[in-house]
Amino acid sequence: MNRIISLSLVVFTLLSCSDNNESEPISLEIGQFHEGGMIFYLDDSGQHGLVAAQNDQATHVPWSCQGTFYNVTAAEIGFGSQNTLDIITNLEFDNSCSPEIYAAKVCQDLILENYSDWFLPSFEELNLMQENRLSIGNFENWFYWSSSELDPMTESDQNWARVRFFGPDNSDLSDFNNAGKGGLNHVRAIRAF
Repeated sequence: MNRIISLSLVVFTLLSCSDNNESEPISLEIGQFHEGGMIFYLDDSGQHGLVAAQNDQATHVPWSCQGTFYNVTAAEIGFGSQNTLDIITNLEFDNSCSPEIYAAKVCQDLILENYSDWFLPSFEELNLMQENRLSIGNFENWFYWSSSELDPMTESDQNWARVRFFGPDNSDLSDFNNAGKGGLNHVRAIRAF
C-alpha cells in the first residue's frame, strides 16, 4: 500500500512539475496601454506594433533649421526610428544649424515607463496616429512633426518636413502636410514593441 501511495505521489509530483513553457500569446488591441504607451498599430501577427506616448513631449519646437536638407525622406511605417537617428547625426555635424531643442532629439532623450527607445514617427506612422488619435488621447488641435522630410522637387522644397494636423477631420487645416523646418510644432514620441 505504501508503494502505491509513494508511486502516486511521485507521478503527481512529476506531472505538476512538468516544464510547459508554451504560453498563450497575449491579446493586443488598438487603444490598449502596452509597453509604455497606447497601441496605434499592430502588424499581421498581432503581437508587434507601435505605441505612442500618452502625452506630448514638447510643444512649439522646430524640426531643425530652415534651409537644411538631410535626405531623410523615408515616410513608410517602420522608418521613424532610423529617420530619427539620421536627423540627430546630421544635426550633430551641421555647424550651420544647432538648435538647442528639436523634435527628433526630444524623442531620443525620452525615458518613459522605463523605456528609452522612443523616436519621432515617420509620416505614415504619424498618419496612423492621427487616424487613431481618439484611442491614444491627449492631442492638441495643432500640427505634429514627423521624422520625414519632404522629398524635394525643387530647391525650396528642402525647407520642409512632413506634419499632420490633429484637430477635427473637417478642419481647413487637415490638408496641410508640410511645414517649414524652423516652424514650431508639437512632438509626440512613439516606440516599437
